Amino acid sequence: MLRYDKSMIIRIASFLHRFGLTIVEVALGVSFIWFGLLLVNGATPLLPFFQASLPQFSTMTLMWRVGVLEVLLGAGLLLPMVSLGAVADRVVVSTAIILELLYLAAIIFVLFFSTAFVFAPTIPIVSAFGYFILYKFIAVLAALLVSAHRIPEPKT
Repeated sequence: MLRYDKSMIIRIASFLHRFGLTIVEVALGVSFIWFGLLLVNGATPLLPFFQASLPQFSTMTLMWRVGVLEVLLGAGLLLPMVSLGAVADRVVVSTAIILELLYLAAIIFVLFFSTAFVFAPTIPIVSAFGYFILYKFIAVLAALLVSAHRIPEPKT
């Protein structure tokens, strides 16, 4: 039987306050680079979904571009951790935020214009491609929030 230990919860919360954002930043950065490289190499089980849901685009070209975008997002999350200098860090983070916003817009585009492939057979049941798109949306949104924390708040 688990016993509630208030001091343990406080220690865990303290650890997460100190290192939680960094842990999320590393996890997102590594996963974006990893899955981006898989997409660049065409090693994804989602290729048939991309071909069916976005037939107007050249699928391999699209997959390659999405893969490069994900590698850049991952780099944008990890590079500021090694401190390249104030100006370089600002450029990397600002570029990452712009790319994350563009990626979110692309995901929203797919959600609205490929609903038959996202929701199958009908809304609210989500297909495998739908899970992929929704998880990507959440991951990119989390990356955007992590990147935003790298920009100092303006003084009022």
